[in-house]
Amino acid sequence: MERIYVTYNSTLNLNPNKINNIIALAQNDGAKSGILRTKRWQNRKHLEVLERHQDAPALPNISVANITLENPAKCGGYAFALLGLKICLVQFLAMYHKLSNYHSYIDSTNCIDSLSYISVCVYIEQIPNIFGCFPMNEPKYVLFSHIPSHLIIYYLGSCENFTENMGYLIVGKKEMAIYNFFKSIIDKLQLIIATKLTNGNAE
Repeated sequence: MERIYVTYNSTLNLNPNKINNIIALAQNDGAKSGILRTKRWQNRKHLEVLERHQDAPALPNISVANITLENPAKCGGYAFALLGLKICLVQFLAMYHKLSNYHSYIDSTNCIDSLSYISVCVYIEQIPNIFGCFPMNEPKYVLFSHIPSHLIIYYLGSCENFTENMGYLIVGKKEMAIYNFFKSIIDKLQLIIATKLTNGNAE
């Protein structure tokens, strides 16, 4: 005969994220996620060579995409990402990390490799210093995407110095210097991203 105990506790609060963590550990998914994060971190270390490049601007913390405890990634922040054959400016709309078989939304993170994917608005360079969030040949469509975290090269932050007008962004000199540098070494960036893909880091 099975006994069932029912308790009433008004202070009991169930946190869905904590419950997902428990389920993930029970299914041994936690260990797998940890291994994937470690592999991503090891591959990101390859980006450190860019800091020593002859024409490199100041790129602190590039091996962690400039996302740290002191500079966490937040929704609304901007970053440069490698999308296909282009360096694009992206704005973070939502961030997710994987727990068990589900992707949970988070407000901010201090570790880029903890994210499974990011919802972004994509800005493409239209003319020097100005980016637009729509294709040049189809201005009636706004560009959005869900991208894996390993495509983020460098997080810029909230960029309050940007000027926004009807889907166009006027970018500051410092950010343009970083963009032009990444554009000049896009072949190297593609090799690093390809290494991540062959190591099975894309989720």
